[in-house]
Amino acid sequence: MYRAKHWLTLVLAAWLMLPSAQASEPLNFHDASNIVAEYKQWMIGANGSGPVIPHSERDHRSNFNLKGSVPRKFLQYEKQGAGRGINIGWTSNASAKTATKSSQWHFSRKPGANGPILYGESVAIGWGDGKQPYIRYSKRKVGINLDWSKRPVYEWTLLGGEPQTPVRSGEDWLVIYNLRHNAPLIYFDRSVGGHIGWPDSQKWGLQTVKSIGNRVVTNDVVKALRWAVGSVPTVEIDIKR
Repeated sequence: MYRAKHWLTLVLAAWLMLPSAQASEPLNFHDASNIVAEYKQWMIGANGSGPVIPHSERDHRSNFNLKGSVPRKFLQYEKQGAGRGINIGWTSNASAKTATKSSQWHFSRKPGANGPILYGESVAIGWGDGKQPYIRYSKRKVGINLDWSKRPVYEWTLLGGEPQTPVRSGEDWLVIYNLRHNAPLIYFDRSVGGHIGWPDSQKWGLQTVKSIGNRVVTNDVVKALRWAVGSVPTVEIDIKR
């Protein structure tokens, strides 16, 4: 019995030394989707249906609400007061009236791209039609590292669905990922300011931060969710850091 176990151990050790055994397989789309499944915290246009239409000031159908799974309410523009971070917060309820009222988020494709918003492409995200409607990553002392921008900043991508397929409003739970910070936008319970954050936001359990840091905030996961195997996107999706 001992000899049999010893022989199996030697065979396994020899197999592990082979180049083919040591080389890791590229992460595929479905494995990456399973990794980020718990971070699909967002639904675009929860009170509607159909593809997510790029922003157009002349088409009200290109404005959507942004519903969270944690909590099941809508993210919106909300004044936080001086020293409390960017003016973004959650609605008090998820009623149909609130869904309509908070439908002011919009998504923009890069110039020259046509058709609905696709999974994996670089997009800009904005609220309303103010002087600085777009959100972008920016370090700040209090609250989530976000700020407003006058011009669209194409540093976001929507993940979780098959790459290059249209994002479906009112149906898909997805990941909103910032390409500059290399992290997903998530619910985050803060003592002050709007309750949103990143996996590396402070005052969160170290175990959770480590878990997300090892699995979600990696180039392999993002690549697998942005590029279909053996295909090239039809839109520009360069990542600028």
